[in-house]
Amino acid sequence: MRRDDSDMSSRQVEPRHWYVLTTFDPKDAEVQLRRENLRREDCGKAAFQFVVPSQLLKQQISHELPGDEPSVNDDSPLAYRDGDGAVVIDNPNSRTTVRRNNELRSALRRYIFIYGGVSELNKFLSDDWNKHHYNQIQFFCDRSRSGKSHPYVSRKVMAEFVRVLADRRLSFELSPSIDVLRKGEPVRFRNHYFEGRTVYVVESRRTKKGNVLTVELDLVKNALKMRVYDVRDEDIIHLDDAYNKYAKNNELIKRNQLQLLAIMGRRFNRKETEDTRMDDSLTLNTMYATRFRHFEASERAAYRHFLAQMLLCACLRHDADGRAEYTEQLLTELSEINRLSESKAATDVRARIHAVLFLATADPAYRAMARDYVRTHAPKSDKLRTLVKLISKREALKSV
Repeated sequence: MRRDDSDMSSRQVEPRHWYVLTTFDPKDAEVQLRRENLRREDCGKAAFQFVVPSQLLKQQISHELPGDEPSVNDDSPLAYRDGDGAVVIDNPNSRTTVRRNNELRSALRRYIFIYGGVSELNKFLSDDWNKHHYNQIQFFCDRSRSGKSHPYVSRKVMAEFVRVLADRRLSFELSPSIDVLRKGEPVRFRNHYFEGRTVYVVESRRTKKGNVLTVELDLVKNALKMRVYDVRDEDIIHLDDAYNKYAKNNELIKRNQLQLLAIMGRRFNRKETEDTRMDDSLTLNTMYATRFRHFEASERAAYRHFLAQMLLCACLRHDADGRAEYTEQLLTELSEINRLSESKAATDVRARIHAVLFLATADPAYRAMARDYVRTHAPKSDKLRTLVKLISKREALKSV
């Protein structure tokens, strides 16, 4: 952790860092900061970039429980009673993992990290209106050092910190679909009478009555083949860590795509309300926290889609630094595509990047190239056509 003195010369350009602040109510502070960003957006001001670790770590389960059985609380594994009255823990992680997650949340509960300059943050916190609404947020007081100083974290360290937090959250939220299971892949079941035993995938398919998984169980002298019905994605433990991460990255990209298209659709169709704007700001904050997610070299195509999503996310969050950074990275990837490949997959990715770059930069050359691709190539990607439609709606919105 570094420190810089707040009484800087007015003639110098004020440095911007990730400053450490504290609060006694992180949940309310996170909500109020999102409201502040919406207010700043309406006033044409730059939004604050902030991270509330305990809220980012908040456990989320991606499926609904049967019936209306509530969770014990926000931190506990979700539980319900089965037909025999036995308590079933319905969580994609072990109790040990959940406990460690909650211990980390508790240790980080008081802290908030906001990116900016000291005078900028002092002005924000000392404004008469803000004093009333943000009196719970204060700079972290370093008692080990005399004088007035404000601890901050370097961008490199903060990037790694946020990546760890986001990866831990995704371990709770994302369960790779059974559609990605490969024949012969070793897996284990949760909440099953063969729980804890390694089985090998023979076939996985989805039916109108639910998911059906055919597996083989190694016995002493031969293999027992069995069919398991009503399998949920979160019921499977993938034992191949590398493939599990690959599958989770694909699930993350699919989820991001659906969320981004829904948010842009509401904005460009002018169907936003105050409540949907708050909900969308939470979705974008959580999504943007995954921007440091690691992709292997073999996942280059997925990584390009992910970069495009992060650029859209930065634009929707009014993050000028993020917009510049991801625009530069996408242009680098675009140059690589143009240099190496002319395959159908490459041209499809190129067109998506063109569409996203136009939404980010408003350069008409990118719009023309994306539209030309949609008119001249087949089969056409539904997601790409949706992006091109959003371009038209955005232009119509600006012309009004």
